[in-house]
Amino acid sequence: GLRGIAILAVIVLHWFSLPLHPLLFKTGAREVLNILTHGVDLFFVISGFLIGTILQRIESSSGMRAFYIRRIVRIWPLYYLLLVLIYLALPEGSMFSRVPYWSFTFFIFNFWESFGEKLHLSIGMLWSVAIEEQFYMLGPILFSVFNRKQISFFLLAYIFLSPISRLILVYTTDINLWRFTP
Repeated sequence: GLRGIAILAVIVLHWFSLPLHPLLFKTGAREVLNILTHGVDLFFVISGFLIGTILQRIESSSGMRAFYIRRIVRIWPLYYLLLVLIYLALPEGSMFSRVPYWSFTFFIFNFWESFGEKLHLSIGMLWSVAIEEQFYMLGPILFSVFNRKQISFFLLAYIFLSPISRLILVYTTDINLWRFTP
């Protein structure tokens, strides 16, 4: 469905536009294609809404366990298969840069990217999977610990404070906010 379309759009943008980058840059088409990057934001909003709705309905630990199992079965096999295939196809030592290999296992490599480490272009698109998995790991804990009113307050505070904190970080640090989870 929507997830497949979003993933396909990201793959098309990265795999097919990168070799054509000089041509796309000269013609101005690269700027037009950049509008596709907003699809990731849209996907995060829709996914957050859908997953939040599912988490609100879960009332037992068995329901939470089923939630985690569904997420793991849907995402992890393809993610790890892609990492292995990229590693085998590009066995160069600089593929992962100075980002530790284990950070890919735990879906936290995007923090290294946020602080300036560069990854091989073939795995650059995986930062969105890392952020998504971080949400899937922390979201259920948030929904199981806090009641609906507390979650609403937290989300409203986050919505209000997020642009303020982003502005502060933009003007006081060199953090790449696009890949920085908070």
